[in-house]
Amino acid sequence: MTCIYSGHFSRTNLIASSFVDNGYDLICAIATPMAMTAVNAADGKIPVVYSAVSAPVEAGLAKPDGLSSSNATGTSDQLPIRDQLALIRAFQPQAKTVGLLYTVGEINSQVQAEQYKLLAAEYGFDVVSSTVTGGGDVALALPGLLARVDCLSMLTDNTVVQYLDVVLDHADAAGVPVYGSEIEQVK
Repeated sequence: MTCIYSGHFSRTNLIASSFVDNGYDLICAIATPMAMTAVNAADGKIPVVYSAVSAPVEAGLAKPDGLSSSNATGTSDQLPIRDQLALIRAFQPQAKTVGLLYTVGEINSQVQAEQYKLLAAEYGFDVVSSTVTGGGDVALALPGLLARVDCLSMLTDNTVVQYLDVVLDHADAAGVPVYGSEIEQVK
């Protein structure tokens, strides 16, 4: 068994290819970028088990019926967005806008942002989004976003979550509450 953690998604191809080249019996991929890369690299030759994939259908890892579209299977960590919006409404009854910061290239984040936009009106919210292309953009995007929202709701965006300390520092300075979407963000 080989475990590799890389906070750099640019390395996913190298990691997945090395697993295939070494003839491993199984690849376990955590998070959407690694799962997508592992499935492509394995090319049906090695089973891939994934976890922490928020939108497996949209990422091409599963068919709409939930069955595998390749030699892969796994679990989804789809956010309970309706519950999150209800929580925000309960804590901030006067709030009008929920901010989202996400990576435009992460399909999981695109799907989650669209779901927020579809459900927000049910709770009397408008959604204001700002997108980034990489981690270096996070600090640049925050001031403009935070100036326009009553709170920030975190997605399970792999890039933005790596910069959670930057998000929290900016949000604290602006006096804008941040709602985490999974336990590690809350800790």
